[in-house]
Amino acid sequence: MSKHIESINITISPQIKEKLESIACKKNLDLQNLINDVLTEVVLVDDEDAWFYSDYWRDRLKKVDEDISKGKVTDEFVDMDEAIKWLKS
Repeated sequence: MSKHIESINITISPQIKEKLESIACKKNLDLQNLINDVLTEVVLVDDEDAWFYSDYWRDRLKKVDEDISKGKVTDEFVDMDEAIKWLKS
């Protein structure tokens, strides 16, 4: 099966291009591959799941993973009242 490559022209500001080139260099990618990766992620992510890919939630989830690896977790709660009591303490 042959892969058809479609070509489009996009005009971006010099500042954005410079930032993209910097990111591409750090990821050891050429600019075209980086842009393809970014566009693919944007297009393939369902709107309902887009929040998950925001920097805010990526940072929050990273913090959760760090807390779990450090043992910063609670026991399971028996009921909602116990959970609320713990949250207020």
